[in-house]
Amino acid sequence: LLVRVLPDIFDIGYTRDVELELDQIAEGELDWRERLEDFYPRLTRRLKEGEENSDEIIKEILAAEGETCDKCDSSMLVRWNRYGRFLGCSAYPDCQSTRSLDGFNPDGDELGVHPVEGRMIKLKYGPYGPYVELAPPTEDEKPKRVSVPKEIDHTSVDFDYAVKLLELPRTIGNDPKTDKIIVAALGRFGPYVKRGKIYASLTANDEMWTVSLEEAVALLDAKLPLKELGKHPESGEDVIVKNGRYGPYVTDGTTNANLPEGAEPEALELEEAVKMLAEKASKGGGRRRGWKKKPAAKKVTKKKPAAKKAGGSEG
Repeated sequence: LLVRVLPDIFDIGYTRDVELELDQIAEGELDWRERLEDFYPRLTRRLKEGEENSDEIIKEILAAEGETCDKCDSSMLVRWNRYGRFLGCSAYPDCQSTRSLDGFNPDGDELGVHPVEGRMIKLKYGPYGPYVELAPPTEDEKPKRVSVPKEIDHTSVDFDYAVKLLELPRTIGNDPKTDKIIVAALGRFGPYVKRGKIYASLTANDEMWTVSLEEAVALLDAKLPLKELGKHPESGEDVIVKNGRYGPYVTDGTTNANLPEGAEPEALELEEAVKMLAEKASKGGGRRRGWKKKPAAKKVTKKKPAAKKAGGSEG
């Protein structure tokens, strides 16, 4: 029922995409508020739809009763993905038999054998769209999967293009200054180049295969801090000015604060930046995760000696 209502979250590529988004948020490439504004309303809406239609959904699942697997005679269940319904064996993952209900092939379309790896390439369909898959060397290993770019019609994906996609991520080379490896890859938000934890978007899908080392270095260097201000007096973290989607901002790695409109990043000093971060944190803004102030020392209060009772022993 949950897979039916929340297909995106239960997709095997969801964790990978979220990790990429978190890295982009950390680097100022993606605004966390937009991400949450996109996620929570959609989640709430789907949960509400699932609650309202739970009886109907369960009936659809039960409608597969009487259908048996051609391979192991287990019962078949109705399953869904972005491209329609199909019958899947209830003995999954031991048995992976499927049958199409809405015209597409749930097992994927075979495109041919990889010229170097010698293993089958398939075009498949998931909640995030079509992707190509290279069969693993053994059953214990996971297959390599690469999404088809959103601008590409999946019906036009042929063997040659699938082989190109499976080259991703492509190693462009080592940065001449830092010696860090630079790669080109395709993410949920399009093509990009990456060096360590720094990302830079590419303007076209073809650039994943054509961008040169010099061009990639220039794109990534543009993402470097605009100014390094020094250490935060309380956390000890580096305070820097970066250029983000909504303009320059100051960050200590845990809180982000946008510079006022018209402010020059080069003119900003550490003391002013610390005040901006504190103000942002006090309003609950930014991204809070790191340091905590040391707890104040407890005051030791001396107890007064108990008052002696009046009178002596009775005689």
